[in-house]
Amino acid sequence: MRINTKKIKARMAELEINQSGLAEKMGVTRANVSRYTQGQITTFRTLERLAKFLDINPTELLIED
Repeated sequence: MRINTKKIKARMAELEINQSGLAEKMGVTRANVSRYTQGQITTFRTLERLAKFLDINPTELLIED
């Protein structure tokens, strides 16, 4: 499984939120959010948290190989 980075970026655009704003809401650094938008999510918990703040199902952020 890979992370659907296009979906993350598209959903951020729909919500009109930038990396800094999402980082603040999630309680992480902007650098972490930057990593997420590049597909560097290492745990399912992080994926779940990101999906929660983007108001989508975590499975929507996954691409089957």
